[in-house]
Amino acid sequence: MSPYDSIKAKYESTKPEKSWLDQLEWYAREGFVFSTPEFFICGCEHKIEDKDCWYVFAAAGDIGKMWDILPYQLGWIAFERIQGGKRDLRLYPIDDLRRLSRRQPITHDSLIADPALA
Repeated sequence: MSPYDSIKAKYESTKPEKSWLDQLEWYAREGFVFSTPEFFICGCEHKIEDKDCWYVFAAAGDIGKMWDILPYQLGWIAFERIQGGKRDLRLYPIDDLRRLSRRQPITHDSLIADPALA
């Protein structure tokens, strides 16, 4: 299964209010969407805790590839991990996460989604 299909299926399994295509359209218009057979990501620029960051709405596949496609440099990156039905917002200095991911590839299917932040 491709990263796109994997993240779409996981999103739809949460029974969200907005459809996957509605979310994708919003991020294509207001943020960014990038998809290849190995990697999918969509997100937007956002301010969280007074920090300008990339809020990653959804990502799957080889997450380490995101460093080459983020539209421009911001100091922070935010995302939510949804595990066991609980959402955990995480905010990291982007350079720390970049350094960590280059030492050890980050590959997983992960839903990072909070439509309220969009």
